[in-house]
Amino acid sequence: MQWLRQNAACLEVERGMLLAGELGDALQQLWALPLPPRPDATGAVEAAEFLKATFFESPIDARLDRIRAFHQYSSLIPFDPLYSG
Repeated sequence: MQWLRQNAACLEVERGMLLAGELGDALQQLWALPLPPRPDATGAVEAAEFLKATFFESPIDARLDRIRAFHQYSSLIPFDPLYSG
């Protein structure tokens, strides 16, 4: 909720109101809120910087350890950096 409050117009709605479909008052309040400035869309840049630092700028042993750890939890990448044939 903290990120939403900082970067979007939002309100918390009680569970009972949500389940009962009683959203009219909450929507009126929400639409009356001022919109904060849009956050910078830097997620792709941050991810690329993390990947570059993790896999390309650290010592080779650390890179291989990270690749193995990633591979352990990912069935999408059938890749072993030490397998040559």
